Amino acid sequence: MRNLRIAVDIGGTFTDICVLDESSGELRVAKTASTP
Repeated sequence: MRNLRIAVDIGGTFTDICVLDESSGELRVAKTASTP
């Protein structure tokens, strides 16, 4: 079974999402605009 840690930072202009796969050490990061 995979263990994932997920973190979300909702800021004024951007939302950042980080996912860490604890089994492999792989880190994925995404950023998207928070404002329309």
